[in-house]
Amino acid sequence: MNVGFVGLGVMGAPMARNVLRKGFPLRVFDIDVTKRQGLSADGAVAVAGIADLAAWADAIILMLPGPQEIRAVALQVAESARRGAAIVDMSTSDPALDQEMSAALGERGVGWLDAPVTRAVPAAIAGTLMAMVGGDAQVLEKCRPVLAAMASDIVHVGPSGSGHAMKLLNNLKIMAEVALMAEVVALGARGGIPAGVVNEVLGQSSADSFMWRYQVPRMVAENFTPGFSVDHGHKDLSLAAGWARRLGASLPMGDAALAVFEAGQRDGRGALDTAVLVKLYGA
Repeated sequence: MNVGFVGLGVMGAPMARNVLRKGFPLRVFDIDVTKRQGLSADGAVAVAGIADLAAWADAIILMLPGPQEIRAVALQVAESARRGAAIVDMSTSDPALDQEMSAALGERGVGWLDAPVTRAVPAAIAGTLMAMVGGDAQVLEKCRPVLAAMASDIVHVGPSGSGHAMKLLNNLKIMAEVALMAEVVALGARGGIPAGVVNEVLGQSSADSFMWRYQVPRMVAENFTPGFSVDHGHKDLSLAAGWARRLGASLPMGDAALAVFEAGQRDGRGALDTAVLVKLYGA
């Protein structure tokens, strides 16, 4: 199976490298030339434009910032893609866009899967992500081998849009949790309990979680190098809020978390890792 990969950022680059390591012929594109060159050095074919991989690939993976970029790239891919090819959007996006793209691309004979991932950058490097897949089961089975190069767990959630709906649930939970953890660490420090002690105790208590183990050590060390930025968290919370509005649902906890992320952006920290939210409280 020939694989094209568009979007070689913090998550996309290691995911693409795992596709390459599993022996798939790989062509890659990113608007950042240096990112293309990095994958080229590993053995991928870096192309100068999306059409150069779209007409060649059997599966085209997208790992892009958000719905606007995804729609634009997907329509570019569809102009050159062969009938029977599939576009697999592994970004975080809007379920409504999946339904739109599935219908539009289906008319061209091009499949569409929404297959966002979770478990963060270390799992992207190790190839142990979880992929939450929405779309046609037959298209999934065709693409399963390349997904398995990046993800140790692949769950077919349901029809088109279901994967991204599940990812919004995932990120609504973890972004609200990060906002609360920043508050907890900062409150402890204000009360005279060092952040490292808060981490040591709560990391072994009933308050422990995947996100606690991943993010609180970053808060303690003041390591705000982006793994997942405040801007990305704000984008995902906004998508979840929009989805909830369409469903007629309220998100009081989600809205509170969104306000914290907006404060982080106003404070000029949008490009930094979400761990930096601890600084909003003077920690």
